[in-house]
Formats: sequence, C-alpha cells, structure tokens
Amino acid sequence: MAMRIPGADDGETPFAGEPPTVAELAEIVDICDDAILMVDGSRHILFVNQSAQKLFGYDRAEILGKPLERLLHDRDHDELRRLLATARRAPTDNARILARRVIAALRRDGCGFSAELAVAKPARGDDDNRLTVIVRPINERQQTERLLRLKSDALDHSLTAFGIVGLNGQFLYLNRTYL
Repeated sequence: MAMRIPGADDGETPFAGEPPTVAELAEIVDICDDAILMVDGSRHILFVNQSAQKLFGYDRAEILGKPLERLLHDRDHDELRRLLATARRAPTDNARILARRVIAALRRDGCGFSAELAVAKPARGDDDNRLTVIVRPINERQQTERLLRLKSDALDHSLTAFGIVGLNGQFLYLNRTYL
C-alpha cells in the first residue's frame, strides 16, 4: 500500500524535498515524547513507541497483542470503548485527533496517574479499524497549576502589600493588602 501524505491530494506536502521513508517516519514516532499506541478493532495493541513503554513500564514484547484496557483503570473501560467506537465511525478523509479525554491510567506496577488520551484515525480505507492512541501524563501539569494557585492565593492573602510593576511603569498585579 502506498504511503498517503496528508495534504498531498491538493498538491501540497508537509515535506521540503524528498518525502521521508516509512522507516524514517517510524523512527520519528518511536522517539516522540508522547506515548503513542496503535490498536486494532478489538482494542488490542499493535504498536507502542518507546515513550509508551517507559510511561507504562512494559517492554514492547509484553504489551503487544494485549487489550488497551490493561493500561487504564477499570472505571474508564466503558468510556474507552465508547470513545474508540465513535472514532471508528468518523470519516477517513483526513488524519486528525477525533477526541480527547482525561483518564486514569495504570502503570505495570499498579500505580495510577492522570493522563490525557487522544484518539486519531489515520486516513486509510474505511475497512481499516486501526486507531492511533496518544497518551500524555498530566499529573505534573496539574501539580504545577495547583502550586501556582497556592502561591497566588498566598500572595493575595498576605499581610504584606505586594505589587508587580512592568517595565513601562504600569502595575501588573496588586495583592489585596496593597489595595
């Protein structure tokens, strides 16, 4: 099967010069920071990149062929099935992210973590049920946001007047005590 290049139908290509080989594209996907998996119509894992192995704690050989549900908390299994079924029914005209959800993921050792799960249906024939699943942990982001809120609250409720002035001399922030 020939490699379909998004945008090539309209004469445009995302590549300057000669398009990369399938092996080169596979290498790019394998070293991507996000966990990338491909699943079949039965939700069995067909591909995992290095980041997915690292994130979930499984070697490639241990997880290939296993159900995707193994990587999620039980409470998210039904939502996953609905999400993937909806994605499979989407038109195949363009490869794109079809849905994003925050889910409770599980590492091999049983430790849970919050993650954003995105589902994409690469542009292929309608008879192809494979989907791409991208998983990005959000615990660090949530912790950073929570820490920023705590610091902001601490500044707002401080007994010491506090303000931030921009380079142009304009006040950018004044806490409640300052006001």
